[in-house]
Amino acid sequence: MKTRVSIFAAALMGAALWAGSAAAQTSTPSGSPFLDHLRSDLQLTASQQDAWQSFQQAYRVDPQDLTRERDAEGRMPGLNGPQRMDLAISMAEQDLAGMQQRSDALKAFYGSLSTDQQHTFDRDTLAPAPQQASF
Repeated sequence: MKTRVSIFAAALMGAALWAGSAAAQTSTPSGSPFLDHLRSDLQLTASQQDAWQSFQQAYRVDPQDLTRERDAEGRMPGLNGPQRMDLAISMAEQDLAGMQQRSDALKAFYGSLSTDQQHTFDRDTLAPAPQQASF
C-alpha cells in the first residue's frame, strides 16, 4: 500500500509540474508562471543555470504530444473494445516514457541544488493534500 501511495505521490508531483508548465504557455520567461515562481524561490546560482534549463525543457509541453492525444481520443469511437485497450496501453507507454525523461531531468537538477534549495523545491512542488469530505 505504501508503495502505491509513493508512486501516486510521485506521479502527482510530476503531473503538477507538467500541468504548471502546460497551463500557461504565456509570455513569461519560461512560458510558465509556476516555473518562474519556482526559479525565483530557488535563487539559482550561475553554475545551476544549465541544469535548470534542462529541467525546464523537460517540462515544456510538446505540441506533438497534444496532437497525438487528441488524435487518439478522436479515433476511440471507431475502435472496438480490444483496439481501444491497445491504443490506451500504447498511449500510457508513451506517457510513461515522457515521465521517465522528466524524472531524469528532475533528478539531475535536484542534485545540483543546495540542501536549502532542495527544501524550497520540495515545498513548492508538493501537490496540495486532497480535501476530505466532511459529513
